[in-house]
Formats: sequence, structure tokens, C-alpha cells
Amino acid sequence: GAIIFMFVIYARYFFVGTAVVLENAGANAAVKRSVELSAGHRWHIIKATLLFYILMMVVWFTAWSLVAVATSNLVVSGVVGQATIIFVFPLIPVVTALLYYDLRIRKEGYDLELMAQSLGGTLPQPPVNEGVRGT
Repeated sequence: GAIIFMFVIYARYFFVGTAVVLENAGANAAVKRSVELSAGHRWHIIKATLLFYILMMVVWFTAWSLVAVATSNLVVSGVVGQATIIFVFPLIPVVTALLYYDLRIRKEGYDLELMAQSLGGTLPQPPVNEGVRGT
């Protein structure tokens, strides 16, 4: 039960840093935005990030083991393994940004918004109910 809870919390707050960087949101606004954007898509976020981390470990282990077998030197294979991580680790923000834009397109029609802006128009905004609180 604790592991499932951990994954749900991870997916719920997955986009906090992305909202701060890409939307210039403050801390509280970024947390609200992450919860809003991930609602209903938490399993999608969990599956995508787990797949990425598994692939990252496969690349690392493959590079490490190939060099270990070829050289029979654990120090050299360790250095090559760490060098592989140096090149693969920066892909984590790329995957996060791709998931962020994927969910924006799925939930908010972000691609249509960009297309309307490029044509010089705007999309009509839905009315805001100030008295209704979301959960």
C-alpha cells in the first residue's frame, strides 16, 4: 500500500518544477497546476517515467557490462558506466517536458491554442466560477 501511495504522490506533483520553469508560476501556483494537470493521468505519468528509468538502466548496464567483458577491468567499466549516465541523465528533463506538453495537448488543446495565436486570433475562454471550489 505504501508503494502505491508513493507512486500516486509522485505522479500528482510530477510537474511542479516544470510549471515553475515553463509557466513562471510561483510555488503554490505550481503545486496547484501540477495537481490539476496530472488529475486523471497519473497512471500514464507513472508508466512513462518507469519505462524511461528502465531504459536508462538497460543502457547503463549494457555499456558497463560490455566494457567489463572486453577489458576485464572493473575500474574502466565503472568509468564507462558513469560516463554513460552523464549522457543519459540529462534526458530526464526532456521526458518531463514531453509529458507536460502531452498532457497540455490532451487536456487543454494547447496545440489548438498555439495555432490560433499564430493565425492572429484567440480561443474563447470558458467562464470562471469564482464561487465553486475544485477538489
